[in-house]
Amino acid sequence: KRMAEKNTSTYLESLLSYNKNVNQQIELLETLRERGDLDLVTNLTQHIRNYLVQLEADRLKREKIVEDINLAIKEENDKPVLLRNLEHIKQLKMKKDLTTKFLPSYIRMNSLNIQSAHLRVAQSYIGTGVDKKNTIVNSLLNEDKLALIDDQVLDEPIVNMVKKSLNFMDSPYNIVELSKFLCNNGFPDVALDVANSVKNILDKLISELNEYTNLEVKRNLMKLKKRRRKKILKDEPPFATPEEVDLYEELKLKLAQHKWPQLQGINCQSIESIEEFRLGTAKHMLEIVLDIKFHVQQKHNQITAGNIRARLTKKEEKWKNGEYYNVLINQVIEAILEPDNILNIRHMIQLAEECTRRYETAFVPQIGNRVRDRLKEIEEYNDHQTSQKKRLKELVEMREEALKNWTFLDEELDNELNELEIKLGVDERVIPRYYNISKKEREDIDLRVLKFMLDSIYDRAEAAVVEYKDKESTFYQNEEILEEKTKQLNLEAIEVTKNVENPFHLYSLVEHLEKRNAFDLVNNLVFRCQKNIVDIDGLRPTRANLVVEKKKLEKQKKDLISRRRTFPEESEDRLQFLKKAISSLPEYPTFSNLLDVHEFDELHYNCIKALTKANLKRVKLLEEELEAQKKIISPDKINYKENTERLANIEKDVLSIFKDSLVQFVNPAYLYDLTKYVSLLNETDMVYYTCLKCIESVNHISQLRSERKPLQVQLDKLNEKLAFAKRKKKNTETLQQEISTVKEKIESLPLFPIFADVYSNQNEKKAVFECLFLLLISCLSSKNTLLDDIRELWYMDHKAVDHRVNTQKRKVENDRIETVVALCVQHVENPDYLTKIIDNLMKFNFSPIFQISDSFISNILKMEEKRVYKDTLERKLLILEQEQSFLQIRKRNLSDNCIKDMDDIKSELETIEESNEAIGSSPDHQSMINKLIVKIMNYVYDQNDVKSNRSEQEHVSNDEKNEMEQYCAEAMNELDNLLHSEKAKSPGLKIKLCRLLKTRKDIEKSNQLAKDTLPTIKDLAKEKAAFDEKEKMLESINNKEQELEQQRKYLDEEEKLQQRQIKLDLMLRDIGVPYKRKNVNFEFMTLALVHTIIFNSIDTLKEYIEETKYEDDIGFEEIDQKTTEFIKKIDEDLEFVLPFVDSFDSLIELAQNCNDSKYYLQSITIGTVCEALIQEYWGKYEEYMVLKDAFNILDQKRIQYIYSHVDYESENPQNVIVDADLEKAWKEAKAAVDEQEDLKFTEDELNQYLLKISDIMYKAADIENLEDVLKQQSILAFVADTTMERWNKVRNLCNDQEWDEIKLKLVEEVLKQDGGEKEKVQLLLQNDLFEHVLKIFPSPTGEEEELQLLTETYEKIEKKKPSLLQSVLYQVSRYMNRYFKEYKFSEMDEILDMVQRRFPSMIVVLYSRAMVYPMTHVIPSQYITIVQCLEKLSIRLKLCNREEEWNTFVNTFKREYKSKKKLMSFIEMANEIEDFTDLLPDKVKNRGTKRKAKTNKTLAKKRRKVAL
Repeated sequence: KRMAEKNTSTYLESLLSYNKNVNQQIELLETLRERGDLDLVTNLTQHIRNYLVQLEADRLKREKIVEDINLAIKEENDKPVLLRNLEHIKQLKMKKDLTTKFLPSYIRMNSLNIQSAHLRVAQSYIGTGVDKKNTIVNSLLNEDKLALIDDQVLDEPIVNMVKKSLNFMDSPYNIVELSKFLCNNGFPDVALDVANSVKNILDKLISELNEYTNLEVKRNLMKLKKRRRKKILKDEPPFATPEEVDLYEELKLKLAQHKWPQLQGINCQSIESIEEFRLGTAKHMLEIVLDIKFHVQQKHNQITAGNIRARLTKKEEKWKNGEYYNVLINQVIEAILEPDNILNIRHMIQLAEECTRRYETAFVPQIGNRVRDRLKEIEEYNDHQTSQKKRLKELVEMREEALKNWTFLDEELDNELNELEIKLGVDERVIPRYYNISKKEREDIDLRVLKFMLDSIYDRAEAAVVEYKDKESTFYQNEEILEEKTKQLNLEAIEVTKNVENPFHLYSLVEHLEKRNAFDLVNNLVFRCQKNIVDIDGLRPTRANLVVEKKKLEKQKKDLISRRRTFPEESEDRLQFLKKAISSLPEYPTFSNLLDVHEFDELHYNCIKALTKANLKRVKLLEEELEAQKKIISPDKINYKENTERLANIEKDVLSIFKDSLVQFVNPAYLYDLTKYVSLLNETDMVYYTCLKCIESVNHISQLRSERKPLQVQLDKLNEKLAFAKRKKKNTETLQQEISTVKEKIESLPLFPIFADVYSNQNEKKAVFECLFLLLISCLSSKNTLLDDIRELWYMDHKAVDHRVNTQKRKVENDRIETVVALCVQHVENPDYLTKIIDNLMKFNFSPIFQISDSFISNILKMEEKRVYKDTLERKLLILEQEQSFLQIRKRNLSDNCIKDMDDIKSELETIEESNEAIGSSPDHQSMINKLIVKIMNYVYDQNDVKSNRSEQEHVSNDEKNEMEQYCAEAMNELDNLLHSEKAKSPGLKIKLCRLLKTRKDIEKSNQLAKDTLPTIKDLAKEKAAFDEKEKMLESINNKEQELEQQRKYLDEEEKLQQRQIKLDLMLRDIGVPYKRKNVNFEFMTLALVHTIIFNSIDTLKEYIEETKYEDDIGFEEIDQKTTEFIKKIDEDLEFVLPFVDSFDSLIELAQNCNDSKYYLQSITIGTVCEALIQEYWGKYEEYMVLKDAFNILDQKRIQYIYSHVDYESENPQNVIVDADLEKAWKEAKAAVDEQEDLKFTEDELNQYLLKISDIMYKAADIENLEDVLKQQSILAFVADTTMERWNKVRNLCNDQEWDEIKLKLVEEVLKQDGGEKEKVQLLLQNDLFEHVLKIFPSPTGEEEELQLLTETYEKIEKKKPSLLQSVLYQVSRYMNRYFKEYKFSEMDEILDMVQRRFPSMIVVLYSRAMVYPMTHVIPSQYITIVQCLEKLSIRLKLCNREEEWNTFVNTFKREYKSKKKLMSFIEMANEIEDFTDLLPDKVKNRGTKRKAKTNKTLAKKRRKVAL
């Protein structure tokens, strides 16, 4: 109240006279601002500012005083302790405390506090003016007179206030804060001017920092120079001249007097801190401008919404219309991007990001260009620094070298060195760290900036499209204007990227732009990337070779110099030549690695991949747009024709662009990857063109290889010879000249691709195959998709289906598939690849597999020819090498012709190896062909099934049905031709095919194929027999060679050639096709085919019978007629196949199978053939045995004659004397035996075969009730096996009249057979054929049961025909003689008892004959046995009352054997002693017992040994 009553200004003067606290004064100022008294605020502001200026001056004085005091204290402390004035030091410290500590805090304010006080004063002062302006504006709004006032008049006082305030502010931080204050209070244009004034202050700070650093570096360098001089000239002054002394002192003083200002938020000694503050200021200025647009738009929206108090001033109206705003923001951006303002690249990028964030993308390209210019400046600076550092290093080395010699540099060089050291030292301290970024970092930043610039361009393009679609917009309503705008932006984008040459950066931009749908620029960048890659790869080879050689020589030179050796003059000349040659070449880009030949391979592929993806995305977007159009616009208003044309045109453009992108893309491996990529996208056309490009590239490479490979091989051989000559230290001049000549020829050839192999083309062939394979799958899938679409459309609306159009589409697809198949046939040769193609073709219906299969088989056959040729050469070489080894052991050599042949063969084999052609093995080739033919057969029949099923479906048109019919008919014809061609020659394959045909119910073809195969097997069997003959011939030649070798002789030339040829033929046979090898069983194959033929017909008949069993429509006569036809067909087949079967086992098995299948008549037919073959073999066997017996007789006679006429007393007893006639007969007999074939079977084996087939036929005839066959087979079985059971079987089948005749025949057969006399005798005895029994009665052998047989024979004859007993007595005498020889007297007792009953007079006769041999060979130990035998004879004769005969026999016996006195003594006592063993001595009687005991003892000893 007092203030209101009194004069306010007077009161403030009195108040401020005693209140010196500046903070309280500022608080008062802020209070007055709230009251709105501008005059008082102005006066108080002026007072506080003057007071703050005085405080700053006092602070500087105090600092000077304190500095002087500290210096004085330091001088006192530097004195010795005794000389120090402690009292003076104490006074100085007290003065210092009075100057600093004991003053009030508002008096002791530091520089930062004073600067903050100035800011607070300025904010209060200017804020009062702003409040006053706002009061005036509000009053005008209430009176609705805003349009009458120009806001520039209202802003003029505030602008003056700001200018006055800036005179008292030197802190950049406070100035920026003041700018923010102005901006927040609605003065953005003034705030910009304030913020822009900071630039001058920061420039002064940087200039001061550079000046200080320069002084400091100079001072430090003079220090170092002083030390170096003192080290050399110890007694001389530290500096050479007084001027240098003065300069050093001046520098030292200036550095000591320099004081760094204290500024908030800035480190004045760091250039990076200053630049960070620059960035903050620039961001603030940018935000000011961007906020203007935002606030004006916000106010405009309020006005539009109907807010009465929201009005725009004239200045805001200008900003809204964009006139003043565009000028303002352009000024800000230009100010920010001034060359000496924002220098840090990362700071520029942050500003670009800020513009992007605030949707002001129009200025991003401008910032980006500045960044790129700055990058070039940094690159130039780094290059310059590198050169200067290199020069500095040279000068330092020169100085160090001079110091070693206790001298100094020349004055000129010393000055240059000083200047460089000062400059580089200053730069090292002052230049920010971002100057030292690497080349890669610069490139990455450049790429990042480019992406920002492009994003800004395409953001504007998207904004233009959005504004065009906005109905309220008026600027872009015309579509032509939008197109023009888009075109300009595209040109701007192209202009932005025109200087990009690095292919990696171009690809990165492509990836980035593809996401922004910048399709045109993507295409442009991809083509540029391709061109750059091709250009760089063209520069690489020549330069790389020179650079590699140059580095190698430089390394050698460095190594030699380090070892203090001289570098050869020739090498030095070559090095200089290389340097000149490299410098004369076109400049090579720095971003590329010269020695990495595969640097851009993956990149090139990725570029085309990105281009393809982008263009396909373009098509997809158009399709989505057209699809969305259908949902929004009425169908009547849609121009379908125009839309279709648009889509077709863009697809055509995309395909054309894709084709153009392939022009420079020639790597087959990456072409395959590209093919795989586009095939996954279902782009068949792109796959097709990629395949064509791959084929073209491979053909070009093959042409280049054909020119280069021979020279390269020749060069490799020469290098090997050169290396060998160097190891042997031979003269190499001629070789080096040849190598130089070959190298020149190679260099004159066109450049060979770095990704290709000079020696092999396998990788290219594989790439071509993979591409064609993917193309084929893509075409087939496309066709299936078409058929599925037709089927789906038919089910949705079958009336909408246009069969004519569909037929045309199918024709297009089929033609394309045939074209692809033709390409596969033309360019794919590897059977494995073709197999894969065929397998995948078979996954689709009605595929053209025969064209591929023909090519496959042709290639296999070509490979087989090459294999045979190579194997022939290898085996020939092996045979000759074996002969050479054999002869070398015997110190002999091959003939010159043979050695020449060996060399020719080796060279030919080397040529084959160098060709790197896949040959494989014969089994693999045959297996491939067999598998393919089986697959084709299954596929053809499957397609017939598919045709049958699809022909019944309603959606299939007649044209499609006709196509299927035609395809199946042609396929079946092709299959028939294939099966009956030389390609399907393997018997095993044909057997398998016959069975497959049977499973496919095609019996007729199965039989026909089997019938056609039988002659082939027969021919193969003959061929096998011919090889067997060759083996025998070879064995004969080898034996002859061994015999000659023992005689030191050798085969003649003709026989040697024959031996080699046979060896070669046998070797080739063993590694040839499997069905021609030694272990092949053709009999089994023949049987399998015969079985197939017969049982195919049989099964057909069975099926017919089964089908007609329950059908009433077919009559019995028709069934019988049809059955008769089937049976006739079976018989015809049987008649055809049986001549091919000549194996007993096969025929027996076949007959048994017929029996099992209940076809007994056929079984009998087969059996008849088999028996005929057996009988034929019997005839050969008997003839052979007759010849062999005759030969054996002659052979014995010959041997006897030879040994009977040997003269052992002659000098050469080995001379053989032969009878000419006998020798001639012997040779004829031997030749006759040798002419006969070796017999495979023995008599017993033939009988077994005969029994088997006879049993089979017997069973079949028994079921069919064929009596003649039964009798015939029973007789044959008996002939083969003469047993009683079979005899009885024959007897049961015959009546009495037949039996008498048949029995005689059976007996004849029995008598003819060798061996088995006992069985024969028993058989004849049972049938009372005693005369035949006595004819064949067996001789005694000592076997068991033969006496029983003799006894049985005697008994039966005695009972039934006693007249023949006399003949039996002869057999008894034979047996008695045999058993008496073995002293088995008792075993004849039973038969002798029977003879005694009927013929007692014959007993003595029989004994007399039988005792001759025993008595002649008897030993004393056997006397007791003789006595026992005689005792039995005595008993027999006494029982018959023939004692006289006994006495006569005994007397005669004694007389004949009287020399055996001991035996005679035993006989004399026979009548007195009953047990003849008692007559033997004890030694004889106990001999056996003792021997037994001894044996037991010996065994006991052995057991003990074993136990131990």
